[in-house]
Amino acid sequence: MGPVDRESSLSLEDDRQKNVRDSDRCMMSQFSQCVYVCVHGCVCVCVFRWQSMTPLRQFKKLPDDVVRRIEKKDFPWERFYDLGHNEIGELVRMPKMGKTIHKYVHQIPKLELAVHIQPVTR
Repeated sequence: MGPVDRESSLSLEDDRQKNVRDSDRCMMSQFSQCVYVCVHGCVCVCVFRWQSMTPLRQFKKLPDDVVRRIEKKDFPWERFYDLGHNEIGELVRMPKMGKTIHKYVHQIPKLELAVHIQPVTR
């Protein structure tokens, strides 16, 4: 191979820039697909559950009578994270199921948000 002339070096630079742009698009495409899957999953969880239903319904290994007992108690879902397995067992009046329910409660993700409102100033 001989020395690289000015025209071919410009051509190589153009090709490099095009590849960089294409790789950015590819990354954005993969990122958007990931976001789509996450948002779709969140919508499925949110839409197909009534407010009175507990998120524990998605675990098929948990007996239906346990889920119904939890829903009848009208206990706030956020408070389940603070309870130990003994307290959960007492709540549903099934002490032996306390550890199982506790395990399932902590498998469900919990999102905590903090908001700070500040005035818009110039």
